[in-house]
Amino acid sequence: MEYGRQLNRERTVERQAYRHSSVAFGVSTHLIRLAGALSPLLILEFVKESLKATRWIRIASITAAGVNETLWATRMQRRSENELQR
Repeated sequence: MEYGRQLNRERTVERQAYRHSSVAFGVSTHLIRLAGALSPLLILEFVKESLKATRWIRIASITAAGVNETLWATRMQRRSENELQR
């Protein structure tokens, strides 16, 4: 344990302000995927007409996919910026 403490004292690298920012992206994408998967069940419970329900299911799935892809693109952009800084 003492060796690790000495090694940390010798480092001059600045610490990150928020260490695990990818966790927030992972949680948010998981929740969006979960909402996209459960949306047909909720829509079918509340919308009784089949044509309207089908329309709302399509809208919900396209929206969930679009938001998920946007978050993924943002994550990849941040990752490439971090790699360029290193």
